[in-house]
Amino acid sequence: MPSPARHDEQKAARILSAAQELILKRGYKGVTISDIAERAHIGKGTVYLYWQTKEDIFVELLANEILTVIEVYLAEARRQPELTLPHRFCAHIVRAALDRPLARALQTHDAELLGIIIDHPRSQDLLHRHGASALITGLLPIWREHGVIRADWQLDDQAYALQVLTVGHLQMQTHPEIDRLETATSPDEVLSAATEALLGVTDVKPGGLQALSSDVLAFLGDSAKSVREFLLPSDR
Repeated sequence: MPSPARHDEQKAARILSAAQELILKRGYKGVTISDIAERAHIGKGTVYLYWQTKEDIFVELLANEILTVIEVYLAEARRQPELTLPHRFCAHIVRAALDRPLARALQTHDAELLGIIIDHPRSQDLLHRHGASALITGLLPIWREHGVIRADWQLDDQAYALQVLTVGHLQMQTHPEIDRLETATSPDEVLSAATEALLGVTDVKPGGLQALSSDVLAFLGDSAKSVREFLLPSDR
């Protein structure tokens, strides 16, 4: 867990920035607390005023990445309510995850980059509650309620099929050993079309987009709040 002595948030941010730069260059195994302190231009002991272990630093980095993915989506969806439609949401949130290197590594199980952090209980909690697939699965009942996806499947089966689709897309975009087929359109457009075909997306009813958007944004807002709470020291 983070140390309660987070009296200087700018210094904490500098430590996190140094840690992120180093892990992206060397991978988790190649980074020490001493390396982070040196890159942040502070004493090694100062790092321990903010985090008790190296693992805590990198788990916080992952949480910050996931929070950024959600918050960027929220800002864009408030301007463009159509992004809350299922096929638009799925393509957008997966792309956002792909564009954040640590969020991408967590969701593609990149142990080479993340090392033992990939299986850390708090990392897994982040993934299972706030990863792209988890968010999509959590929104299925809302989309059903608003009548914009098919409802003739068992919900669990529908969620499983959608997770296979999104995780497969993440793997295709990040693993060099997987052969990629040439497509006439962008991979994001292919994912959007595949999601639409899988979910049987229907047109939103007149006047229904605002209500749908409100419910989707509320769900994502709660998710962002949960990640922020995850980041807070227990006594802060």
